[in-house]
Amino acid sequence: MSKELPLRECLFVFFLLVLIAFLCFLSLAHDSSDVYPCSFQIEVQGAVIRPGMYSFSEKTTLADLCELVGLQENANLTSIKNKIIDHSQKELVIPIKGQKVIYLKGAVKKIGPCLIPEESRIKDLKDIGLLSKEADNRWTKRKRLLKNQEEVIVPSTNQK
Repeated sequence: MSKELPLRECLFVFFLLVLIAFLCFLSLAHDSSDVYPCSFQIEVQGAVIRPGMYSFSEKTTLADLCELVGLQENANLTSIKNKIIDHSQKELVIPIKGQKVIYLKGAVKKIGPCLIPEESRIKDLKDIGLLSKEADNRWTKRKRLLKNQEEVIVPSTNQK
């Protein structure tokens, strides 16, 4: 003899199953970007396996970034060691061993980060081909060694 559930209990079980299914759907459809909103984007290039544009939250660490982009074996992390991610920065270049990164402005062919050999001096920027025709020739004769992560503002002959 089979015992049937009363109608009220059947409806209760049915609505309970529908509620569980709805909650499962909501949890699967939930976008995690609402929990950790993107606060800035950086283009990562250089000695990385997956270069490109990445979105980060303010809590992203340099270790998180390195894990995400994947570092090549010859990546030179000494240039970014102990460095926190600058939220205003639009590009991050990770150099290979034997190189360093400088940030060019002024009379240059391309404004922004640039990879150069480690022992480069100001006078070498012209030979490497980074300066525009408007670069001040007197300034380009300087022999000062460039520092890693240095911002270099190249004066123009048109500046007064």
